[in-house]
Amino acid sequence: MAEAQETKENLEVNIKDADDIVCEKCEGNYFVPAFIIKRISPLLSPTGKGMFAPVQLFQCGECKHVNEEFLNF
Repeated sequence: MAEAQETKENLEVNIKDADDIVCEKCEGNYFVPAFIIKRISPLLSPTGKGMFAPVQLFQCGECKHVNEEFLNF
């Protein structure tokens, strides 16, 4: 187990080799942070009181579209 973990830690990734994500709607490739606010029921909340939970995702900087893959949380 330690050997596999050590190999993973030594793995170098060149970000230039990574695939770019583009907007599904306009094919722009610049994104800005945005948030969806989720309401947590008092029955599910750790405090027993209703609460809000911000979930960060990214929207296109050009057309404001949010790609479907960013909504899979």
